[in-house]
Amino acid sequence: MNSARPAWLESEQGRLKGVLSSLALPGRKEEGYRYTSLKDLQVGVAQAPAASGSIGPGEGAAWEALRAQGVYLADLLTAARERTDSLREALKLPRQLEKDPFAIAALANATAALFVQIPAGLKVDGVVSLKSLHPTGAEFPRLVILDVGAGAEVELIEEQMGEEQVAAGADGLACGLWLVRVGENAKARLSSVQYWGQNTRSFERRYLSAAKGAELRLLDAAFGGSQWQCRLETECLGEGARIEVKVAVRGSGAQRFDTWVSALHGVPRTSSSVEHWAAVGGRAKSTFNGNLVITPEGVQTDAFQKSRSLLLSREAEANAVPKLEIATDDVKCAHGASVSPVGDDQLFYLESRGIPRAEAERMIIDGFTEPVVSLLPTEGARERAMKAAASKRGDA
Repeated sequence: MNSARPAWLESEQGRLKGVLSSLALPGRKEEGYRYTSLKDLQVGVAQAPAASGSIGPGEGAAWEALRAQGVYLADLLTAARERTDSLREALKLPRQLEKDPFAIAALANATAALFVQIPAGLKVDGVVSLKSLHPTGAEFPRLVILDVGAGAEVELIEEQMGEEQVAAGADGLACGLWLVRVGENAKARLSSVQYWGQNTRSFERRYLSAAKGAELRLLDAAFGGSQWQCRLETECLGEGARIEVKVAVRGSGAQRFDTWVSALHGVPRTSSSVEHWAAVGGRAKSTFNGNLVITPEGVQTDAFQKSRSLLLSREAEANAVPKLEIATDDVKCAHGASVSPVGDDQLFYLESRGIPRAEAERMIIDGFTEPVVSLLPTEGARERAMKAAASKRGDA
């Protein structure tokens, strides 16, 4: 296989590295980082990645079977040679992420990258399944690009696996970027499940756009790592577009989870929903930072954001910061947030029906990841996610 990097790709990644070296890491005064510590973080802004991971097939449909249907799956270098024009367009960072150091780091330094292209009109039979592996103590820049043609339909899942990291100095860093564009009247159902090793600090960036009449759903579940910040930028680009996001996190020990969602509606008659569930025990912390943005052109938007957090210990902490930026009156929008411990009334209701208290608590806690876990597209993915959630029950 020809491993030479095409000149245009070399030039573009070099340009991005120059941009990266000029950026300072954000501080706590910036809204998206108010609850996110970047202390002692080395992002590869002025250095190359320490080591690499990989993106390969998961347990869904075999990649060769998907290719036989017409699905294009290729690593970055192969796609740069075979689909130059398509990849050039797909690699463009949206304006929302042009100054984001973690998005730029993933794009400039990606040592594991995959380009998935679904031709117009193709209804993919089977799940496109990806498994990303993060080596111990490494910096892992990762890139997934999905381009869904008009009228196509696809379901894709990425499971992010990490080695258990317990040795001093074995901290790892994962910078991941998804660039997803869904064409007119297409349908995409996406899932991401994160099981990084216990010392990994993870900064995920996802851009999701839907054209006219398109439907896009994302399930995002996070269980691993010492720190996880996921920035989701969604954008409805055409009338009738709909984007649905469901996020679930389960934290224990001293884990930190920060979910940052911005939903942009800049054209008429679009809709979106964001639902966030977090259950945290021990000294874990969860933050939901949501922003619903509707421009003057976004008339007849129907959108909402909702966050619910469950505190499983006295030292656990949850923060919710939902916001609205609405520049027109002809909309239907709502937001809300709640933070609470396991309710006595909930326990009483279940105990009154003969369910032991310990089992009642388990049912309530598991209910905070169930809305996402139950919808994962493969049985193995659901089983792994349920096992990950169950492993944290003892830290309430």
